[in-house]
Amino acid sequence: MVSSGSARHAFVRELSPALARCELSFLERATIDVSLAVRQHADYVAQLAALGCEIAWLPPLPDHADGVFVEDTAVVLPEVTVITRPGAQSRRNEVESVASSLARVTRVVRILDPGTLEGGDVMQIGRTLGTLESGGSPAAGCGSGTLRVPGPIRIDAGVSAPQERRDVRAT
Repeated sequence: MVSSGSARHAFVRELSPALARCELSFLERATIDVSLAVRQHADYVAQLAALGCEIAWLPPLPDHADGVFVEDTAVVLPEVTVITRPGAQSRRNEVESVASSLARVTRVVRILDPGTLEGGDVMQIGRTLGTLESGGSPAAGCGSGTLRVPGPIRIDAGVSAPQERRDVRAT
């Protein structure tokens, strides 16, 4: 969700017909009830609207199984939005449509190659962003030195492994 002025924008995308082929790292593959997922997503969007959000529909990406998970493509902060670079190559084409839509309402910065980060792996506590180490957000990827955000904001890479902490400061 992004706030610009008094408006709160919720960026959403419809589910892909390829949802059953989504990326899985830590779970056994199970059958996805696509009709249930469609109903749940409609309920999710309705709840965002009920909370007063202006719903902004992103272009559909029917060939991208994970495209509905737009939160993986950006980390939204009051001052800036960080456009991520997913670890899975199959997810990288999801980013541009989100970045261009968000750039209309907020300032954006990007994670650059070789860094990787997925927004769903980020947790915010005050001015500290912690990342869970995963295939999409390895500890080494966050500390690549390619991220410059207004600060001080600290990114702790690999929350489960504090010795892997990397500090990223504004330059």
